[in-house]
Amino acid sequence: MNTPEHGSKTDRKDIPAAYKWKIEDIYASPADWEKASGVLRELIQDMEALQGSLSSRETLLKALRLKDHLSQEIEKIYAYARLQQDADNGNAAVQALAGKAESLLAAYGHAVSFVDSEILALKPEERQALIQDPDFSDYDFYLKDLERQSPHILPSEEEALLAQSQLATTAGSSAFRALVSADMTFPDIKDGKGNPATVSEGSYMLNMSDPDRVLRENSFRALMGTYGKFHNTL
Repeated sequence: MNTPEHGSKTDRKDIPAAYKWKIEDIYASPADWEKASGVLRELIQDMEALQGSLSSRETLLKALRLKDHLSQEIEKIYAYARLQQDADNGNAAVQALAGKAESLLAAYGHAVSFVDSEILALKPEERQALIQDPDFSDYDFYLKDLERQSPHILPSEEEALLAQSQLATTAGSSAFRALVSADMTFPDIKDGKGNPATVSEGSYMLNMSDPDRVLRENSFRALMGTYGKFHNTL
């Protein structure tokens, strides 16, 4: 098995499978990912239906368990899409998949945003009773940490507003990622022995940790010089 050469411009399709993420361990196919996404959307609706009712001990426990399940599912859904985007951000289908994942992540954040605020709206003695309740033992750290963070947690309406802003506040970083990994072309460079080398977002830090000073300098000038051509956009 040949290891991809450092700094090479090997196409992803030509890289041995041993050096690629095995995303099928997360979902066997894109169809399975879509199915899981559909289930998640339904569970998000179930979560939203619990808003305003967490003063009930039974409903609160149900909400915390559902929140845990949602968290586990959105992590898998998001990772499946983002790993592919990180590998090939120039692929339109992958970009669309990542966009769906970002939207689901924002929907999840909005759906669970009321939980902390509603718990903190309970009387102090009620919150302490939850910490002592064996049925809530899985949430002991969470409940105690929530008390610690309480001065910084907003009312549920304001927490929901912050959660809804996620897509807008991450738009800049998403655009930057697409620009540098899909649209920018970095010049070829040479190392200290005159051998050809390449620089990219992926190889830059490897080049900068190389003992070859010429390679480090040329990598820096090539990457930052290319950035400079897009200074109005960046």
